[in-house]
Amino acid sequence: MKIGLVQLNTTDDKAANLVQAQEAVDRVVSQGADLVLLPENFNHRGTDGANAAAAEPIPGPCFEWARAMARKHAVFFHVGSLIAKRGDERFNTSVVFDREGGEVARYNKIHLFDVELPDGTLYRESDAISPGNEIVTFDCGGVIFGLAICYDLRFPELFRALADRGTEVFLVPAAFTIPTGISHWESLIRARAIENGCYVAACGQWGPSKVGKPCYGHSMVVDPWGEFPGGRTGSRLSTLGAQADAGPGTPPPRPLQIGAQLSRIFSSCVSRFFPESRESCDSVSGERNRPTSRCRGEGYERATGLERAPLGRPVWH
Repeated sequence: MKIGLVQLNTTDDKAANLVQAQEAVDRVVSQGADLVLLPENFNHRGTDGANAAAAEPIPGPCFEWARAMARKHAVFFHVGSLIAKRGDERFNTSVVFDREGGEVARYNKIHLFDVELPDGTLYRESDAISPGNEIVTFDCGGVIFGLAICYDLRFPELFRALADRGTEVFLVPAAFTIPTGISHWESLIRARAIENGCYVAACGQWGPSKVGKPCYGHSMVVDPWGEFPGGRTGSRLSTLGAQADAGPGTPPPRPLQIGAQLSRIFSSCVSRFFPESRESCDSVSGERNRPTSRCRGEGYERATGLERAPLGRPVWH
């Protein structure tokens, strides 16, 4: 499956934002994307209060625009996120459509961004937005996808809960700040991929905003080994297509496969640097050049996720 990321510089002009997004979506679909992912707040980006004021009901105009994009291109379409109006509350909401334009998933951001940066810039998303409380996955052509948004990336227990529900690819729309993006964006994405044996597709906002809170960009897809099968976008308006080898017939390197790879690496290192130890390990099974569980150590399976401990009830902060 090919995932197309659409990195945008969204403003407070919804009409212009939809034109910009449509051009980028057309481009990434022409490159063969099966699933399209937009960034957080794809349709309107201002202060948290302004975003809340620009909220739409679901269904609403931007919801219907996204549905039309899915139908037009016959792709799975992830809106990134938009601010959804529900009664007196506002939620930072992801919506996913199938190839026919049917809604297949909806997720409300759980961890809201309440942070003061070292330069004194203050973010208080919770002043205007209510948190979600549901973990969401969906099936796309036999591949299980899990949903998260931006600041959620810092909470590994959410991603473990998604992995325990069978997730193979995490989809993370974001609007990371430049200071936190430089320091943590790539590290967090790679950590969530490696520790769960999953792909992570992370699509960010990029560039300046009228409220003086520019975004980092650098959208990317990371594989379960922490590498970049499709490269990265950098700091600009751009699209990116990356292949995720997941689903029936092409399983991703889940923890079992990753464990086997680690075993081969470990065996090679032992053979090269500690020949006496390797000889001792070989003698356990009576076979030459074949690592055994005793050679790897009793905790090896647990350390590589082969015997994953059951997950307790998540505690959301």
